[in-house]
Amino acid sequence: MPNQIIRLIALSCLLWMRTASPAQIPELTIPVGHSDDVTTVAFSPDGQYVLTAGLDRTAKLWNRQGQELATFSKHTNYIFDAAFSPDGQYIITAGDDATVVLWNLQGQPLHTYESHLGWVRCLAFSPDGQRFVTGGQDGQAFMWDLRGRLVQALPAYSAYYNSLAYSPDGQYIISAAGPLLVLLDNKGQTIRRIAQDSQAVKAVAFSPNARLIAAGTEGGRLMLWSRTGDKLWDIAAHEQAVASVDFSRDGSQILSSSLDGSIKTWAESGQLVHAISQAPCFNDAVFSPDGTTILSSGPDTAAHLWSLEGELLQSFRGYAHSVLSVAFAPDGKSFLTGHDDGLARTWLPLLGLAKALSGHNGPVVDIAFSQDGQFLVTAGGSGRAVFRDGSGNPLWATPEEDTIQAATLAPDGQTIVTGDGNGSIQWRDRQGALLQTVKGHDYPIADLAFAPDGKTFASASADTRARLWSLQGDSLATFAGHELDLFAVAFSADGQYLATSAWDNLVKLWRLDGQEMKTISVFEDVVNDIAFTGDGFYMLVAGDERSALMLDASGLLTRGFFGHKSGVTSLSLAPQGRFLLTGSRDKTARIWDLHTGVELATLISLGREDWVVTTASGLFDASPGALRQLYYVLGLEVIDLEQLKERYYEPGLLPRLLGLQEGVIRDVDALGALELYPKVSARIEDRQLFIELEERNGGLGKLSLFINKKEVLEDANPGRRTDLEVNLSDFEKYLLEGKPNEIIIRAYNNEGWLKSQPYTLSYRPVSRKGQEKETEGGFLPAFRPTRDPHLFILSIGTADYAGQRLDLRFPDKDAADMAGALAAAGAALFSVENVHARLLSTDSKTADAVSSKENIVRSFQDIASQARPEDLFLLYLSGHGLAYGSSEKAQFYYLTKDITSEDLSDPTIRSNYAISTEEFTQWLTAIPAQKQVMMLDACNSGKVVESLLSATRSLNPSQIRALDRMQGRTGMFVLAGSAADKVSYEASQYGQGLLTFSLLQGMSGLALRGGQYIDVMNLFQYARDKVPELAEAIGGIQTPMLAFPLGGESFDVGLINEQVQIPVARVKPVFIRNNFQEVNAFDDVLNLGRHLEDYLREITAKGARASLIYVDVPEYQDAYSIKGLYELKKEKVFLRAKLFRGRQPLGDIKAEGQGQQLDALVEEVLEQALRIINP
Repeated sequence: MPNQIIRLIALSCLLWMRTASPAQIPELTIPVGHSDDVTTVAFSPDGQYVLTAGLDRTAKLWNRQGQELATFSKHTNYIFDAAFSPDGQYIITAGDDATVVLWNLQGQPLHTYESHLGWVRCLAFSPDGQRFVTGGQDGQAFMWDLRGRLVQALPAYSAYYNSLAYSPDGQYIISAAGPLLVLLDNKGQTIRRIAQDSQAVKAVAFSPNARLIAAGTEGGRLMLWSRTGDKLWDIAAHEQAVASVDFSRDGSQILSSSLDGSIKTWAESGQLVHAISQAPCFNDAVFSPDGTTILSSGPDTAAHLWSLEGELLQSFRGYAHSVLSVAFAPDGKSFLTGHDDGLARTWLPLLGLAKALSGHNGPVVDIAFSQDGQFLVTAGGSGRAVFRDGSGNPLWATPEEDTIQAATLAPDGQTIVTGDGNGSIQWRDRQGALLQTVKGHDYPIADLAFAPDGKTFASASADTRARLWSLQGDSLATFAGHELDLFAVAFSADGQYLATSAWDNLVKLWRLDGQEMKTISVFEDVVNDIAFTGDGFYMLVAGDERSALMLDASGLLTRGFFGHKSGVTSLSLAPQGRFLLTGSRDKTARIWDLHTGVELATLISLGREDWVVTTASGLFDASPGALRQLYYVLGLEVIDLEQLKERYYEPGLLPRLLGLQEGVIRDVDALGALELYPKVSARIEDRQLFIELEERNGGLGKLSLFINKKEVLEDANPGRRTDLEVNLSDFEKYLLEGKPNEIIIRAYNNEGWLKSQPYTLSYRPVSRKGQEKETEGGFLPAFRPTRDPHLFILSIGTADYAGQRLDLRFPDKDAADMAGALAAAGAALFSVENVHARLLSTDSKTADAVSSKENIVRSFQDIASQARPEDLFLLYLSGHGLAYGSSEKAQFYYLTKDITSEDLSDPTIRSNYAISTEEFTQWLTAIPAQKQVMMLDACNSGKVVESLLSATRSLNPSQIRALDRMQGRTGMFVLAGSAADKVSYEASQYGQGLLTFSLLQGMSGLALRGGQYIDVMNLFQYARDKVPELAEAIGGIQTPMLAFPLGGESFDVGLINEQVQIPVARVKPVFIRNNFQEVNAFDDVLNLGRHLEDYLREITAKGARASLIYVDVPEYQDAYSIKGLYELKKEKVFLRAKLFRGRQPLGDIKAEGQGQQLDALVEEVLEQALRIINP
């Protein structure tokens, strides 16, 4: 006995260390969820956590709020059952791979149990948690302890074990094997055979008092037995098999779920109490420990929580999709992923987009590009192939009744070959016309591949053979040697060899005459895809064993690519041969360094077009929609994303990893043990907020106070006390009268970079006119009389800086246009007297309206003194902006008119002539208006380059992080000019910044809610999506940054009607430098070119009202220029010239004039040019 105790203590210590040691390491969690049916569910004993497992070979742990906490990934096939230990500290899973695994709650496997000869279908923990039993397809059942030791074999049968259950007192085990219902003692010895039914018994459960046994059959019957073997009742409960049975905690109700799509609860008498229906079926269902809810699983990749009456309360699901196919575009600048949700997605790293490509109703399993990237084809489980242009737009599709299973595209893009479920192969031309059909195989086509020269192609089929074909339909060779269905086929880079893989887990290498050269066995499971490197020296294989491998010409393993948590379905090599892209059923695609095997990035698509990119060091980037779904997990505690986002959020991460964009990726340490913030508890009594802090290993840092999501006190605890109080009467101007106000407290660790989850209290002051007073109900603020909401607008533009180096063309005009548009639309919604618009610009004629820092500060102060919580505040900024400071703590600075350069190293310059995000934060939080919006079209200052444009707008990652910090503290909606080093071009065809143009265009009617209302989120999303299109059209790149308050709802800021006119610019011709020479002097002796350019500049300066745009550069995509000769005879000038678009001549220009009146001459020249452009 002492030895047993010592062993148990040692085991407990070992398991405790394995459980506790990772608890201080937070993980960025992406809610990927399950990718296939959820087969089983369980509650933790305290009811706070949910366990799910399924056909995707994983189990997952969730909190009651539906947030995914951990993934359990080790099984190589389906998981059929899973359970918590009675103390809630461990989890066991049973799988189709004949194994049972014991885990800690963080997803680490502790023991693997292997004695079954087939599927392990059921399991149950003993109530003391020391042992558990498992039953399998092999008709065997075993009893195990937590140390991995087999304790006892239970009776074996010729039929499957379907269900096992311990009695709550731990004295008995009930087993269901085929039609047998057998009662065992807790040592596994048979006590009695309860029943031998005419139908297989699929599920069993003990009542809480251990006296009753419920059993469900494959025919849908539900039976209740006494433990002594008396049948109490037998009813036809369901139309199909019973999947699970359970007793409520008090034993008063019995639950049954069925493959007929219903869950029913029954009284102990057998009377139906409630029924829940869900098509098409339920795989499992259990009562919650308190008996008030029901947890179910089914075929929709999710688990669901229901009230007893059938109301859906919560779902436990992810938003990612298994990756079944991948392909790099030929230029290496983008790639495609095909998913099980019927969509392919084009990843455009430079634009920060993952564009969804529809057209399939089932999994997308094939993607192929033409060699020039101008065309591509996708094919999927829907039976359809879709031919697309290089951007993914569909050009035509095969009918679904053709049952297309695979497709490929000739290198020249002229021929599309498809294979169907009947073994036939079809040829089509680029217009979709069917050219030929041959019966190529006896069973479905699994894969197709063109030879590099495009003259032949290969087919692989479930009939165990591959074949080589000519484009004329001749069968050139047959490759027979596999024993099971083929999965993949690929040509070597030189087209001399063929490789195949099959269900037999083998890869075979062939000569093109069908002669087998080599059989390679590197996986113990299916090989899903094959590719050759461009030099032909190596072959890459992807397998269900969660990895991809590189093999040399002899078949020896040279490198592995390990990291996926489920089978690797597909792979693709970047054209330059530097990167490997893999896709997996774990719902990720991953990019690897081909030469080292190092994982560079993990890519996950969420929803339709949201995405996440992560690295092993902890850096991440994500679309705005995905950011709302991410969080960190520390042990079983969820930490909001924003708490660690500042350290590890790296906008523009993927294009820099791929070398598509310049820029240094921050060198950060891998996410390590956290120095935790203190625990917070608080209460409100009268006007006083009492706060208590429990210090943890991170010490005490600042304590921030928010009212209605706006930070009103950055540090309420400068003395670093563990208990303090705050007088809420000091913040009266932020409180809504007569309504609940959300009071939020967030505690920081001592270093100030990690903060607690929001601690939230509700505070409802009561409106009283006159002086504030004390009552039994608490503090009654002296609120001002109620009034309708007011709209405050501050529009700031800075185009004219000190000196000429930083001068820009359009910020003043943009600011004026935005102020006018917002004021007009606001007046239509709020009434004229309730709209207060202020314009500050360097174009102003009055000193107090110039965009100096002094005037900007005064404007913020004035608005802060007038605004109330129910009001709205809109801020628009256009001009230069840049980041200064270390990358993690860099601040964004808006440069005001008196600055002469972008050098901010002098603190005096920063203080007097620039505005930091910290200053903006202070000014914005001082404005009580709860609804605040910021639009930033800020141009990144820098040298004027002799390339495409004269000035470029850009927000780099440091600027984005700075703005993001500001947004988090002010609770405002933010749309910023550009993100992640993507350039916003000011010198556009629109005569204004692209962001400003998109906003005005959206307000004019293209982004209105209900055709009338300017909804902030609708408008911002329109601009975010529109700007990249506009930028691409002028040869540039720009993707705005969009951020909004967590949980904040959108709102209207204006109304568009017949009286409101929004100034939207029209597309304008862009002119660049012109060239003139006098025929005899071979030089522009009259400076005619300079006169014309001055005239073009004068027109351009009109901004949105200009008829054209002039850019002082020698070359610009599709821009116009005039090149000509003139002859000077006495005082007369005779000119012959041509108008060019790019290098293409468009028409002739002839003009003459006086040498002393060149202005009139250049006007005539330009007028003729414009007539050629617009005849």
